[in-house]
Amino acid sequence: MERKYKNILLDIDGTLIDTEKTAMTSLQETVRELLGKEMPLDKLRYYFGIPSRDTINILGFPDKEAAAELWESNYKRLHNLSAPFPGLDMALERFRKEGFELGVISSRRRAENEFDTHFHAIKHFFGCVICAEDSLEHKPKAGPVLAYMKITGAVPDECVYVGDAIADSLCAKAAGVDFILMSWRGEIPEGAEYEALARNFDELNDYICQRNK
Repeated sequence: MERKYKNILLDIDGTLIDTEKTAMTSLQETVRELLGKEMPLDKLRYYFGIPSRDTINILGFPDKEAAAELWESNYKRLHNLSAPFPGLDMALERFRKEGFELGVISSRRRAENEFDTHFHAIKHFFGCVICAEDSLEHKPKAGPVLAYMKITGAVPDECVYVGDAIADSLCAKAAGVDFILMSWRGEIPEGAEYEALARNFDELNDYICQRNK
């Protein structure tokens, strides 16, 4: 029997807002300044969508706090490189009119949302926003989705998680919720398991709304 969704959980970066250029260029500058080496953007894409503290640990910054502060400073300075994906407001409005509860599952720290003007423009759509501080475990583990369900009282069979990265797919699977892969460039992360593939908000809306009829 197919599940009927009541809660749509959405990733932010790479799913709702195109922040890849901002995130990776700011990381590239941080690596250049603190580690003294050049890393091309195509190699840095691996780190897009995972918690910033994990990226800092993997790259081996000797002073992790200084690296986090500089990366955040660079990110803010390059925020103009980000933009909402086309049709974002209309997609969220349609979901709301259809009666879905909307939530956010993000690896961002809460402070990152505070200076993101694009997120501020849509945050009123969401009843619950889960950030890095809200769970002890982080993507790809189930922690963020479990935190959402604990706060809202939602159950796995009524939730679907929409994200763009393998970490999102693994998080959804670990939490027992369906996953829709949002792939704006048509790319499929190796190993990703998903209920459906959406390449734009129209495809996402159509799949979820038709499935619930």
